[in-house]
Amino acid sequence: MLATDLKKEYVKWISHNMEYETIENGIVRIDTPFLDNVSDEIILYAEKVAGNKNLIRITDDGWTVRNLSNYGFTIDKRSKKREKMLIQIASDFAVDYNTLTKEIYIDVSFDKFPIAKHRLLQAILRTNDLLFMRNDTNPSTFREDIEEKLNKYEIFHGRGTPIEGKRGFTIKFDFSIPSLNGKKEKYIQAISAPNNLDYTKIIAANITLLNYDTKAEFYAIYDDLSNDIARKSDINAVYEELNVPVTTLLFSEIDKNIDLLKNNK
Repeated sequence: MLATDLKKEYVKWISHNMEYETIENGIVRIDTPFLDNVSDEIILYAEKVAGNKNLIRITDDGWTVRNLSNYGFTIDKRSKKREKMLIQIASDFAVDYNTLTKEIYIDVSFDKFPIAKHRLLQAILRTNDLLFMRNDTNPSTFREDIEEKLNKYEIFHGRGTPIEGKRGFTIKFDFSIPSLNGKKEKYIQAISAPNNLDYTKIIAANITLLNYDTKAEFYAIYDDLSNDIARKSDINAVYEELNVPVTTLLFSEIDKNIDLLKNNK
């Protein structure tokens, strides 16, 4: 199978599952195949930026944060830690967050629309992850739990290192482990909501958009301590269908599999 075949399959899947509809005043509604925390399709909106005809704004119209509020996870000035984490997520994916309207959005030129939409979707999915924070007094996330393991075993690593992909796509993995002593470079993604296959699809999509080769290894670590994983076979099927080289690990088994991640021995 050729890389071009994989790319065509991914593009076909996206094009068949994205629906565009002009609703009013030049606003375009975009129904995506990705799901939020209540299994509703994530909907985006695109419109021209007022005062600049060369830019369009892609936005979630505030739905992501409002939906979290429905679960009692409010993000506002009274919850400074949560708001700070959301602002950091927006920064990580080079999108914006409006603290007044609660919108997660990005303003881009027309030719950057596909890249920007992909980044915005990743930011929205990552924001939904905030629902899985341990608690407010110690707002640790699953990523921090993984980093504790990497530190425990003295595995040198970086966080959120951007990787240049095809056609200008910039991909970020949660952790990168550099190549040392002949070991391959490794990239790790944390999945705190393992039963939502959209997270798995995003990882697969990101890797297909990379100019990767056999010198890199990819790992997805799934949080099976906070979740009973009911769709493990479906998770593996996503990677196999796209022929994406990802090793899946359960967090409960990370200690016995830690040698897979080590770069110093």
